[in-house]
Order: sequence, then structure tokens, then C-alpha cells
Amino acid sequence: MISSLLALCLVLLLGGFSSLQPADGENKPEPATSRVRAWQELAEGIVKRASEVRIMAELGDGEPSARLAIETQTAFENNMDRLKPDYARFLADITLILQVKPDVHVTITGFGNNPATNYNPVLLGKRVRALQVFFAENGISITQTKAGVKEADAYEGPNVLLGKAASGQVITVHFAQT
Repeated sequence: MISSLLALCLVLLLGGFSSLQPADGENKPEPATSRVRAWQELAEGIVKRASEVRIMAELGDGEPSARLAIETQTAFENNMDRLKPDYARFLADITLILQVKPDVHVTITGFGNNPATNYNPVLLGKRVRALQVFFAENGISITQTKAGVKEADAYEGPNVLLGKAASGQVITVHFAQT
């Protein structure tokens, strides 16, 4: 209930319903500045929500964006490409927020090296695709998403997960403005 209320508040905020209009004679913000500010608020909202449910997240470096680091063993059913209910609810809340931003772009990247221990490249690919399909089924156009698998050397998430990234246990989801 609280997560749905938070999502609704963020949707209203990003939709402009809570913004105050400047009084006559005051400088109105430039449209580009307003867009950047709205995106920064969106990114901060995603990171805040992620921290509430103990998912590693960080703001973009030098751009209004957010990146989630999803540990596959925690997010998916054992040896399957189906999200666990808690993760599905969290991501559904995020998609509610993103639906008001037609310029959102979501990049889903799985990481792994072959032959790392416990690395199943087929399962990792299916999980990456499952996330892309999940976003599409929850209102984010498939044309707004990109999905793939890369070597662990390309991993750009939290350093504490680098070892897990090498063994195919981390998928990052990057939300950015197109």
C-alpha cells in the first residue's frame, strides 16, 4: 500500500501536478532545465525506493539517471527466469513512475565470464530477456529498452558485486533520458 502511494506521489510530481507556478514577474525555468530537474528527481526517487527494499542503486555520474544492480540469486526463482514477487512488485512500482516519461530509455545488462564458477550463460540471457519483457508488459515500450549480456570487465555497478558479476549473478538496469 505504501509503495503504491509513493509511486502515485512520484507520478504526480513528475507529471507536474505538484509544481508551483512562479508569480508574475518571476523568472520561469527554461524547459530544458525543467526536464533535467524532473529527470534528476526521477533518478533520486528510483534510488530512494531501491534503498527502501534493499536493492543496490546509484545515481548516474554526470547525468540524470539511475542504475540498479540486481543480484540474480535474490531476484529470481531458483534456476528460473521468473522474478520473485517482492522484486516484481518493486519493478512494477518503478514502471508506474517511468510511464509518465516518454523519453525514458532502459538498458538491461547481464554480466558474466565463461568459464566462471556457477555461471550459466543461457539462464543469464533468459533472465535479462525476462526483465525486458517484464518492463514491456508493465507499460514501458519494448522500443525504449535494450538488453544484452557483456563480459564482467564491462561491469559498471557497485564494486562489492564485481565477483558476482563475473559469475553471471548480477544484472544492471540503467534508466536514462533519451
